Amino acid sequence: MTIPGERSTHFRHERAASSRAAWLYAAIFVASAGFVAAGGRAIDLLPGFEAVILLLVVGTVVVPLTAGASDTPGWETRAPTSAARLWVPTVVGLAFAVIIPIAAQVRTAVPLVPPLAVLGQATAPLAAALAAGARWRELGFGPGHRTWQTSIVLVAPIAVGLVVLVDAGMVAGPTLPTVFLLYLFSAAIPEEVHFRGVLLTRLMRLWGPSWAIVASSLLFGAYHAVANVTYFNGAPVPFALALGVVVEGTLGLSFAIVFLRTRNLVAVVALHTVLDTFNFTLLPHVQRFFM
Repeated sequence: MTIPGERSTHFRHERAASSRAAWLYAAIFVASAGFVAAGGRAIDLLPGFEAVILLLVVGTVVVPLTAGASDTPGWETRAPTSAARLWVPTVVGLAFAVIIPIAAQVRTAVPLVPPLAVLGQATAPLAAALAAGARWRELGFGPGHRTWQTSIVLVAPIAVGLVVLVDAGMVAGPTLPTVFLLYLFSAAIPEEVHFRGVLLTRLMRLWGPSWAIVASSLLFGAYHAVANVTYFNGAPVPFALALGVVVEGTLGLSFAIVFLRTRNLVAVVALHTVLDTFNFTLLPHVQRFFM
């Protein structure tokens, strides 16, 4: 039973992978990668390989691992809601996708703005969704499905990579817990609650799973465009936006699929945290190597 205009939220990875939404994302990905390469910044595409590899791992390992879940997500077992109750938290989520990058640009002048904005990112869209009638379970706070197995499968190889970096003297081991906690609370938790817990689930009910996954992932990539200017050595904004599609947008696809397969935020928050810790620990060494 659905509201007028509300789409089925049944998620089939086979159907989603061959949908028009998936083909659209593939076209945007290829065009973005081509634009970056044509602009003489092909080396900046390296993190995109990591994102594609992760997507392949999710498709070939996580999807079979999480087989057997009920086809009906928790929110379809309750009475339908109005479209307005879906759009209000969606709009709040979209607003914070704009606010956070802007807040990051004023951190030097007003140091309190970024942490307050991140706190708002983790709470305001969530509060809007709950106030609009969403349940904790449908936002990723339920028991989940094979959550811990999925977390171990995804996190263990990256953790091994971190151990290798420490053993090679590229990373100071005592600093890793601090870095881990930094990315856990400043990026992984607020971004996953925001983009997967709220935006993805609201868009699924409005547009269906395929379009919701692609739209939320593209938004996740665009959200990182301002940060990519710094990450990629002063890349011009058009290139930073294209790299957002290739790198963070593709990571967003993996995060979305993991979230939908496990029905829980735990695995995707763990993956996001460890991946950020690994990437930003390794980044200075990669940049020195290619500069």
